[in-house]
Amino acid sequence: MKHKITLVLFLALLPGFVMATSAEQLFKTAGGYGCTACHGKYAHGGGFVGGNIRGATREKLDIAFKTEPTMLLLATVMDDNKRNALVEHLASLSKMQLLEWRIGESTTTKVVTVKADHRAQLVLFNGTFDSLSLDLSALGAAHNYQIKAYDTQAITWIPKAGRYPLFFNNEHFIIDAN
Repeated sequence: MKHKITLVLFLALLPGFVMATSAEQLFKTAGGYGCTACHGKYAHGGGFVGGNIRGATREKLDIAFKTEPTMLLLATVMDDNKRNALVEHLASLSKMQLLEWRIGESTTTKVVTVKADHRAQLVLFNGTFDSLSLDLSALGAAHNYQIKAYDTQAITWIPKAGRYPLFFNNEHFIIDAN
């Protein structure tokens, strides 16, 4: 165990080295408010003003730092190493199929299709004033998955071929994996 800690500390001191968790943390906290304020917790957009930035390239990021008013505020705190780490984090998110379920108080049925045996991420937004409990056991997640009011959570999994019906009150979110 001592050798693993020493190796991590050594790597962290190398110029340009950014640990994977620090890239995600950077996404959450850059400039004091993070990318999540405009792009959502999972870079999915989710109705936020900044939109989906999963898979954004370094070139697109640099252009945004020069032209977008909110991004101008972050440009000075985002050196090359941080920008590269952020791009790597966004690239890792783009490798997952993105599904979004905005849970509200309406009667809806939404059917989405994903590729079976490919990593997917279901981003859940609780658009109600109450905490809610969802049964996501169809995805292999815990029964009674808790989401606070107006919070966003995500489940990542590899769907097998088949149908995954999810329900909340009168809302139906059906995932077809082919």
